[in-house]
Amino acid sequence: MNLTAQFSISKLEIERLQRVKFPIRLSILIAFLFLARVSAVRSEGFSTGPSLCLFRNVTGLPCPFCGSTRSVGHILQGEFSAALYSNPLGYLGLAFIILLLLSPLTVKKTSNYLAKKWWLLTQRNQILITVGLIVLAWVLNLPRLI
Repeated sequence: MNLTAQFSISKLEIERLQRVKFPIRLSILIAFLFLARVSAVRSEGFSTGPSLCLFRNVTGLPCPFCGSTRSVGHILQGEFSAALYSNPLGYLGLAFIILLLLSPLTVKKTSNYLAKKWWLLTQRNQILITVGLIVLAWVLNLPRLI
């Protein structure tokens, strides 16, 4: 197996999801969003309960992704500014789930395209981009820390 195939979404997974008719995928998405909204309302935007973040539990500091679940919970409750404050990455996560259910082929094509471009980069550039994205995510979380 080549390296590009390792990091792209499996063809079999996408083909299975693509075979499901669009109205059924749309129904699954609506059911998912409904159940997620009910869960978000009952748990106050997913803000109650223990922290499952290993980095935060070990260091006491939030990781770049801390607050993403709360962010999605706020989005589902219609509290968009609170979602942005919790973690802007929540918007990306929810958008990815919606896109995956509505257009799995688009996700597959984009994933394959990005994987091919990624492996054309030097290892140094891959490391710089990865560290840069993590730092960017952390900087977006800084307002919560101040």
